[in-house]
Amino acid sequence: MRNVAEIIRQSSVRDNVDRIKPFVKVQEDRRISSEWFRNKSFPVFDFNVRNIEENLRRKEQLVNNLKKEVKLLMEEAVTRRHMNIKSNYVAALCAAIEECILDGLKRRLLGLFGIQSTYALIYNISKFCPEAAVVLSKMTQSDEQYGSLLSSKFAWIQIGLMEKKLSTILEFIHSSVLIFMDLSSNILDENDLRREILCFRCRKYYEKSALMLDAVKGGVVAALLG
Repeated sequence: MRNVAEIIRQSSVRDNVDRIKPFVKVQEDRRISSEWFRNKSFPVFDFNVRNIEENLRRKEQLVNNLKKEVKLLMEEAVTRRHMNIKSNYVAALCAAIEECILDGLKRRLLGLFGIQSTYALIYNISKFCPEAAVVLSKMTQSDEQYGSLLSSKFAWIQIGLMEKKLSTILEFIHSSVLIFMDLSSNILDENDLRREILCFRCRKYYEKSALMLDAVKGGVVAALLG
């Protein structure tokens, strides 16, 4: 009986050992894996840096395209001594300007009038930018001077060029980032406080990475059209 009992006991122990072997192996594998991960080095991907580089390339491309169109228009104007506002050169320049202004413009503004256009922006800032208000008023007038332009996708940009208001409007938009920097450093001129506060509102229409809010390149866009 003792032998049988001993055999049964030993068999039971072996069964239990066999039963827990898989669990022991799993724990051992986990231990080895964790040690391997701790001792190995892996490449670290900084997605923020990648996004910054992509933003810089995009802005650079937009500014370079605008520079090219300005140069072509100036060369053509020198050759012909007169430039029609409806010419292909002016249309190409307006398209380049539109792309610069559209960059980073928030989606809720893009769909305000049912089309992807910067007209929604000019409509909103006309409330506190006098130059934008002048351009908008010209668009609502059915006079012979600009009546033929109203069907154009870039109507307000063309009128802004003709009225020599476009550069000031773009500088107004761009100044919002400079005013933000002034607010941060607390060096505001009290005489210009009202205009600065109004201009500061432009920031809410753009994403932080927008070209027009770039402290350097945004100013270049306005300067090229001055």
